[in-house]
Amino acid sequence: MLAKKFRLQLQNYTPDKKNSALKLLHSSKSVFFSVKIFINHLNYSRFGLVISLKVSPSAVQRNKIKRIIFNNLRLSGEYLKPGRDIVIIVLPATNKLSKEELEKEIKKILGDKN
Repeated sequence: MLAKKFRLQLQNYTPDKKNSALKLLHSSKSVFFSVKIFINHLNYSRFGLVISLKVSPSAVQRNKIKRIIFNNLRLSGEYLKPGRDIVIIVLPATNKLSKEELEKEIKKILGDKN
């Protein structure tokens, strides 16, 4: 699991047009994920993950997907790149992926955009 320091608290993170502190750096979408990258002024990156009930009605399955993604981020060292807040929105098609396919897709979308 990713350390708490590198996790983004999404409850307090509501970017809007009036808040100039949150600057959108990049946004992209694939069949499985939607990724939004914002600028922060820290020496490390933070990650937030949004998984809705549409992905899976089972909390066990949603937490399993979340653990796989956070573990993959931790092992790849993506959090070491400074100055970014990355919000990953998991789309319903992700529920059909195996663990290996899920890891491959997250590497693909973050490798291109980060």
